[in-house]
Amino acid sequence: MNTISFKVDRTFSREFGMEKGYAIAIDLTGDKTSAQPPIGLFTLKNGDMMTSYIKGVGGLTGLESGEVSTPVAGAKRIIWGLVA
Repeated sequence: MNTISFKVDRTFSREFGMEKGYAIAIDLTGDKTSAQPPIGLFTLKNGDMMTSYIKGVGGLTGLESGEVSTPVAGAKRIIWGLVA
């Protein structure tokens, strides 16, 4: 089953003007011949890949109790490269 998700965001309108609407479409189909992922992450030489989590109500699994960072019932994972 294919799923299409839409999220409203004004980032492009703020950057390029509000006269027009903007959209991005990303094909996340992996390459079946070379097993290349549709999106890859990398860091620069001597860099490090960092992973952080913002825990909401229910923690990372949705069923945990404990400290939260947001009142939203969900979690967010952030991955970014850090140049050392």
